[in-house]
Amino acid sequence: MEKKTQRTTRAVSQAQTRDKLIAAAQELFTQHGLNGTSIDKIVAKAGFTKGAFYSNFNSKEDLMLSLLRKHKDDTFESFADLIENSAPEDLLDQIEKWLVEGNQDKDWIIFNYELAINAARNPEFTADYAEFMAAQYKALEETLDAIFAKLGLKPKIPTHELAVIVKQLSHSTALQSFAEGDTKLGGRDLVAFVRSIAE
Repeated sequence: MEKKTQRTTRAVSQAQTRDKLIAAAQELFTQHGLNGTSIDKIVAKAGFTKGAFYSNFNSKEDLMLSLLRKHKDDTFESFADLIENSAPEDLLDQIEKWLVEGNQDKDWIIFNYELAINAARNPEFTADYAEFMAAQYKALEETLDAIFAKLGLKPKIPTHELAVIVKQLSHSTALQSFAEGDTKLGGRDLVAFVRSIAE
């Protein structure tokens, strides 16, 4: 019983350390970007050593992946609730509102692009990033299936292909919108595309 308690205590302690490192990193990433944030700065802000960092993460990119996985999981959970709780005749309007509001989350859009750029430049990180994106495409495919089922419609192209298009369009239009100072443009463009596929 004592050994089990010790293992539980260690697990709780490690989880708390991990959460504090993630919180510190998120704040620093927001202020300075991925490449402008060192592991030294992360551990100093969180109050730990590099040993604590490497006990939980392989790299800054690995840490940011953990950040993005949690954010994406929360996002898809929220979207699933929206689909379930919307009447079919109101669903597209609710999606439009949700997408426009979601695409205003500037920090997460930039995080995604920074991570993608680092994966493109760093072959050692490419496989991990590709696995992360594959999971996102799969989750979006399932979400699109749920949308079309609720609407009683069949998409004009397979949803696994549509998921990739929607993901790339969502990110690229949102980033371009921010760059041009128009926080609404990306959401509107994406909604217009989704409507053209759904109707």
